[in-house]
Amino acid sequence: MTYESLNDALNECVKAAGGSKTVGYAIWPAKGVENAQRHLLACLNVDRAEKLGLDELVLVMRLARGRGCHAAMQYLAQELSYAEPQPVSMKDQADELQRKFIEATTQLQAMAEEIKRLNQASHLREVA
Repeated sequence: MTYESLNDALNECVKAAGGSKTVGYAIWPAKGVENAQRHLLACLNVDRAEKLGLDELVLVMRLARGRGCHAAMQYLAQELSYAEPQPVSMKDQADELQRKFIEATTQLQAMAEEIKRLNQASHLREVA
C-alpha cells in the first residue's frame, strides 16, 4: 500500500498497534490513558504544533511491527528511494545471535588453550 505522508503511515501503524489509547499510553504512561491518547492524536494531526520525537516515532513503529504492520518503514523507504525493506523474523535474529555466540565461544576456547600452552612453555623455560 502507498501512503501520501508519514502521518498517514503512522496513523496506520497506530491502528495496527491497538489504537491511539493503547499506543499513547505505551509512549507516555505517566500522562494516563486519556491524556496520552489526546497528546498522540495531536502529534499525528498535521494542523497541530505537537510532533512525535524520534524515540517516540521508533516506539510507534516497533509496536506496529510487532503486529505485522510496516507502513511507516515502507513509507520512509519509498520516500527516500530505498529498496522495499524486508523485516527479519525474531527466529532469524535469535539464530544469528546463537551463531555469533558459538563462534565467540570457540574463539575464547582457542585463546584459553593458547594461554595455557604459552604458560606451560614459559614454566618449562624457568625450570631449565
